Amino acid sequence: VDVAMPDGGNEFGDYIRDILECNRLRLYFQPIPALVADINNCFEVLARFVGPDERLIMPGEVFEKAGSAAMSAELDRRIVEAAIIKLAGSEISDMKLFVKLTRQSVTDYDFPVWLMSKLKEHGVKAGRLVFEVDEKTMEEELKNLSMLSRALSAMGCMVSIEHYRMQSAPECLDQVHVDYLKIDRQLVHDIGSNDEHLGKVAEIMELARSRDFLTVAEGVEKPEDLAKLWELGVSQAQGFFIYEPSGEADMEMPGSEDEDKETNGKATYTHG
Repeated sequence: VDVAMPDGGNEFGDYIRDILECNRLRLYFQPIPALVADINNCFEVLARFVGPDERLIMPGEVFEKAGSAAMSAELDRRIVEAAIIKLAGSEISDMKLFVKLTRQSVTDYDFPVWLMSKLKEHGVKAGRLVFEVDEKTMEEELKNLSMLSRALSAMGCMVSIEHYRMQSAPECLDQVHVDYLKIDRQLVHDIGSNDEHLGKVAEIMELARSRDFLTVAEGVEKPEDLAKLWELGVSQAQGFFIYEPSGEADMEMPGSEDEDKETNGKATYTHG
């Protein structure tokens, strides 16, 4: 984790190019199982990076440097293509991957054309990708996200607003083609015992139902929080209590013929 990070914009650019050219990207996958919705085999794509000595580099630092070097969109594309390749090679035909996009990709008018070419190249259906943009970026890049979301929807991809806390005007959602709201982990935390968090999530759920959005609870860490989310009707949930990220995403999710098992207090599912 303690790989030295260079200083200066040009050095940042060289650093990101080294990551890309030397294939230092690793994808991890965190399952997003259904609570009340009939949706299976969804996974969050988590980008991880390694140095020349194979030691882990914190992803936040890499994306910060990529932003400083104006290379976030290039890094996003590499992650998206790696996710598409994963889908192309998976035996799970209905696997769906959630992939984050940075602000630079939201303002990249060429991204939809590039994406379409990659989907065609690898023979992957657009509906197997859900692109995530955080609420702050939606608010600050509303016009650009509106255009991007409509282009993605026309292809068949889905769009999710993540880290959602209702800090933006609800009317923003009317200008963007949205399929999912991902409820911010800070609101999910202690929702089983925190009335303020419970009230806020209930308000978000009311908004989601009024617009026919699916919902995902981020960062579920306690069984009592998971139970409360189920009571509220949240569609799906993710967190270390449910599943930890893994370097593989080839297990069937609940809803298949597999039976649920409990291991160390965590719900796990087996395939085969």
